Amino acid sequence: ENGREFDITLRYEDKYREDINAIKQLQVKNRAGELVSLDGLITFEAHEGLASINRYDRERKVMVTTGIYDTSLDVVMKKVDENISEILPAGYSYRYTGDIENMAETNAAFGAAVLLAIILIYLILAALYESIIQPFIIMVAMPLSFTGVILALYLTGNNFSLFVMIGIILLLGMVGKNAILVVDFANKAIKEGKAVNDAILEAGEKRLRPILMTTFAMIGAMIPLAFGGGAGHEMNAPMALAIIGGLLSSTILTLLVVPAIYRIMYPLDAWLRKWYEREKVA
Repeated sequence: ENGREFDITLRYEDKYREDINAIKQLQVKNRAGELVSLDGLITFEAHEGLASINRYDRERKVMVTTGIYDTSLDVVMKKVDENISEILPAGYSYRYTGDIENMAETNAAFGAAVLLAIILIYLILAALYESIIQPFIIMVAMPLSFTGVILALYLTGNNFSLFVMIGIILLLGMVGKNAILVVDFANKAIKEGKAVNDAILEAGEKRLRPILMTTFAMIGAMIPLAFGGGAGHEMNAPMALAIIGGLLSSTILTLLVVPAIYRIMYPLDAWLRKWYEREKVA
C-alpha cells in the first residue's frame, strides 16, 4: 500500500486445525478462479517444529534466564565464558542481557563520570592556585581512597555496584578536601617566610585536627546507613561501607603522601612560577 509492505499472517480456526485431513480439504482459488483442494497442490509431511520463533537482528534467538544466589554477576559471567564454547554448536553465538548488560553500561558511564570529575577538579584547582603542579599534588590523594574501598567491600562480602560508584565519586571530593587543607596551609606558611620543610611539618600538625574531625563526622554519618536496617538497606550499605573504608585509608595516607609529594614537587612549582613571572614582565 503506497509503496509500503505489510506482513499478513492467516490462521485457520482451531476447530479446522485439529485434523490434518481437514487442512488437506481446504480449498483455494487458482488463477482461473476455480476452487482447488490443498491436497492436490502440495505434499503434507509431519515434522517436529517450534511453536514460535523469536528473532534479534533478523537472526533466530533463544533467551535463557536464571536466578543468581550466593554469588555475583562477575563470577557468573566468568563461568559462562569459560564453559559456553563446550555447550554451543558451531555457528552459534551468545550475548548478555538483563542485569549484566546494565552493569556493563553502568561501568562505562561511571568511567566517563570519574574522568569528567577529575578534569573539572583539576581545572578549578589550577585556576585557584594559579599553578599546574599543586593541583596534581592535591589529586594524588584521590586514588588513595580506592584501597580502602576495595578492602571494605572485600571484608564485608559486598559487590561493586552502582551505589558504590556513586560513593566513590563522593569520595573524590572529600579526599581532595583533606589534601587542600594541607597544601593551602603550607603555601601560607611559605609566604610568611618559613622554609619548605618547616611549612610542611607545621601544616601536618595544624591541619591534623580539622582533617580528623571532618573525617570522623562523615564516618559517623555513614554508620547508620552501613549497619542499620530498613528499606533500601541492601543498596545503601555497600555505598556507606565503601565511603567509610575510603575515608579511613585516604586520611591516613594523605597525611603521609601529600606532604612528601609537596616537598618533591615544590622546587619545580617554584621554578615554573618564576618563569611565568619573567615571561609576564617581558
